[in-house]
Amino acid sequence: MKSVISALCAVVAMSAFAQSGPTFRTATDVRDGVRGSLVGTVTSVMETTTNSTIIVEPGVQDIQVTGTGFQQGAVLNLGSGITSGPTVLIDAMHLKATLTVDATAALGPRDITVTNPDQLSGTLRKALKVVRTPDLNGNCTVDGIDLNVLARAWATTSADPGFSPQWDLTGDDVVDGNDLAVFVQYFGRRMPGC
Repeated sequence: MKSVISALCAVVAMSAFAQSGPTFRTATDVRDGVRGSLVGTVTSVMETTTNSTIIVEPGVQDIQVTGTGFQQGAVLNLGSGITSGPTVLIDAMHLKATLTVDATAALGPRDITVTNPDQLSGTLRKALKVVRTPDLNGNCTVDGIDLNVLARAWATTSADPGFSPQWDLTGDDVVDGNDLAVFVQYFGRRMPGC
C-alpha cells in the first residue's frame, strides 16, 4: 500500500510540475525515445526601463527573460514586427536582449519563444504587450503635455468624429483607463530610441 501511495504522490507531483509553466521541449517533442523530456521553463519577461511587460511601437527596448535552462547563444522570437538582437546570457536563469519594434507591429499581447542552440525551446504565452507610444506630441518625453492630449481624448471611440488612433495606446478603439495605465508606466521618462 505504501508503494502505491508513493507512486501516486510522484505522479501528482510530476503532473503539477509539468503544468506549472511553459517548458522547453524538443521540436518534435521526442528526444532519445522519451516523449516530452522536461529541461527548463520561461517564467517571466520584463522591459527593463519601466520594469513592466509593456513594449512600445516603434522603438528599441531592452528586456530581461527569466526562467531555467538558458544557454549561451539562445535566440528570442516574438513574432512579426519585432526583431531581437543577440541575447546576453547572464546565467542559466536570465537572458537580456534588445528588441526593435517596428511601427507596423501589431498591437496587443505577444508570446515569446526562447530557443537554445541545442534546438530545445520554450514559449511563454502573452509575455509582453505591444502598445503605441505614449509620447503623443513627439518630443521624446512623456510629460504633462501628453497627459493633456490624453485627457482631451478621454472616452472617445473610433466611431467618434475626430478620433485619432494615436490616442488609443492599446488599440482597443477607445481612449480609457487601459490607455492611462500604459501612459503612467512612461510618465516622466524619455522614450527609448529618441
